[in-house]
Order: sequence, then C-alpha cells, then structure tokens
Amino acid sequence: MNDIKQTMLQIFIAVITITVLLIVPFSNKQYLSGEVKFAYNTLNNTYKYSQNKILMDKVNKILSMEEYQSYRILSQFKTDNNVFVLTINSNNEMDISKTFFLDVKSGLEKNIGDIVSEISDEMIIAEFNKKYPKFISDAISQNMDSIFYIFSSSEIIVSCNSFLLDLNIKENLNISLSYENGVIIYSDNTYQLSKKKKTVAFTFDDGPSGYTAEIIDFLDEYHAKATFFMVGTNMIKKPGMVQLVLDRGNEIGSHSYEHKYMTKQSPKELSAMHSLMDSIYYEISSKNFLMTRPPYGSIDSDVTNSIDTAFIMWSLDTRDWEKRNVDAIVTNVMENIQDGDIILFHDVYSTTREAIKILLPLLYEQGYQITTVSELAKLKNLSLENGTIYHNFYTR
Repeated sequence: MNDIKQTMLQIFIAVITITVLLIVPFSNKQYLSGEVKFAYNTLNNTYKYSQNKILMDKVNKILSMEEYQSYRILSQFKTDNNVFVLTINSNNEMDISKTFFLDVKSGLEKNIGDIVSEISDEMIIAEFNKKYPKFISDAISQNMDSIFYIFSSSEIIVSCNSFLLDLNIKENLNISLSYENGVIIYSDNTYQLSKKKKTVAFTFDDGPSGYTAEIIDFLDEYHAKATFFMVGTNMIKKPGMVQLVLDRGNEIGSHSYEHKYMTKQSPKELSAMHSLMDSIYYEISSKNFLMTRPPYGSIDSDVTNSIDTAFIMWSLDTRDWEKRNVDAIVTNVMENIQDGDIILFHDVYSTTREAIKILLPLLYEQGYQITTVSELAKLKNLSLENGTIYHNFYTR
C-alpha cells in the first residue's frame, strides 16, 4: 500500500513538473504586449519571454556570455516597431550594465537609432552636459560604451556605468528623454541645486578685472555660480563685464567705490558713497545693490546703520591675495571647507583663476555644489536682512 502511495506521489510530482516546464516558457507574453518590466536599481532575474524561439535563443545566448554568468535584468521592453530592448547588469565585481536591441522576429541586433532616430551620441552628450559638469560629459563622450538605456512606453532613461569613466564620482549619472511614436518630445535635464548636498558660496572681491570672464567660463562648465563684490571705479571702466556677470546667472554686491576703509568714513560719507555706487550699478543694469562687503572687512555700527543692505563677510579666507600661489590656494580650500561656507577669493589675480580651474572638479567630486550668497541662504532657509552681518550659513 505504501509503495502504491509513493508511486502515485511520484507520478503527481512528474505531472506537475512537466506542466510547469511546458507552460512557463510559453505563457508570459508581457514583453510582446509592450508593457515594461521596470526594475531599475532592483534585483530582477526573471526573463519574460514567449514562444518566440528565435528571440528566446538570442536572449539566452546573451545571458550565457561569460560576463553575465551572474546577472540581473534591469529592464525589458518591446517597442511599437517590434524591437525588444533588454538591459542587464553583470551583477558581479565588474558591475557593468548593458542594453541590447533585438528585432522581435529575426533576433538580429538593432540599435537605439532604430527606435528613436533623433538620438545620437552628440545629442546624448549635450543632454548630459545640461545636467552635469562638462568634465563628466567629456568623459562620457570618450567612452560611449558606458551608456545603457532603461525603456518605458513614454520615457527613456539614459544611464552611465560611471566607474568606467575613471572619475572619482559616486553618484548615479542619468538623463531622461520623453518620446512618442519614435520621436523625442521633451527633455528636462537641467542642473538643479539640491538641499541634500553640501553647498558653499564662492565670492570674488575687487573686480571686475581681466580675469573675471575666464572665471565665469570655468564656473559655467560646472553649473556653478558666484557673487562678485565689485569696486565702483572698476565697474565704470568695465560696464560690459558687469552686465556679463549678471547675464551668466551670477550676482553682484558692492565693495565700495574706491576700496577705502569704511570704518574711517563718517555716516554721511558712507551714505553718499553708497548712493554713488547704486547709481553706477543702476545705470549699467537697472538694479540696486542688495548686499555689501566692506573692504578689508572693516565694519561697525556706523557702517551697518548708514548703508541699507545686508553685509556679507566670509568664513573661509583663501588668502589668495597674500600667497598668490595656486597650490596654496587649493590646499587651503580643500583642507578647511565645510557646508555653508562663504569663501573669499579675488578675481584680480591669475593664480586665483588657475586655482578655481583646479578646485571646481575637486569640490564636485567631494559632493559640493557652488552657488551665490543669496542662493546659499535660500537653501539654508534664511533670508538676507538689511543691516545684518553674515559670515556663514552653517546649519544650526
């Protein structure tokens, strides 16, 4: 009797096993319906396939490649023009992700251009450059094999195996493109400040000078902005540079008319000086000063009562005016910088210009974003008030 029961159990198990083997490979037609298995950044080792033996064999051949002996499927999707898009990750020490484009009927390999003709290497690099510093998009352009794609019915996420770029960055690099009927209809990959990142304000005194434009160019490459505290006599000499600083998204503060000690001037002189500065600034830009940095940091109650602006000092002095040495400036900043700093530079020295060029990628790799004084205050949920002195915006 026991032998009969054991035999029946074995037959039952065999029937179930055969049924599973027959049904599972042919029952799931998810990718043929155009639905996406969207599992970005999550483990998913289930390949969704149908009775399409040609395609199934091609996918199995891919998954049997040596580098994908251990794998996870990030995304699998069938497009409207019958291209199967499979993105897999090696899920081993290499941790490489790659996208395969396969013709549903023939199993032949296709490319991204067969799905969305507008997508090109140049277009992808341009979109990455909108969102990330130029040194990152430059690195991607030199290694387009680092790119992989995650598809849905209306969006393409273009991501990057960032460790293949030989850059010291730890963030996920990706852009998004909205598409419809094989045409890109929208992209919004602009750089945005984040309250979650460490943030500092770059400030430059004594300009504008012959180095100001180059410094702005460097800042732009990193989507960074700064506050320039300008001297009135220099503004008169270089009105075009004043406007350029503003046009490129930076801000300007007053650094007095002739760079004199404010604490040595009477309230009447201070008021007259500020009115003169305001008139110069307004003539060039149709704006009034909202912030002042006293030359030499000379400030007292007469100064704050005589000038109707906020007063911006600093928490990190690069001493670029003293050292005029690129390495010393860079070392000073990298050893002392902290979230919420207002950093003092001068845009009148070539050594400062060169130090900025070195500092920008280093600080980005360390997780810093660089912006203006007013934007830093806003990120820290503070508003600048007239008559108030600010040295930093440390989180309290």
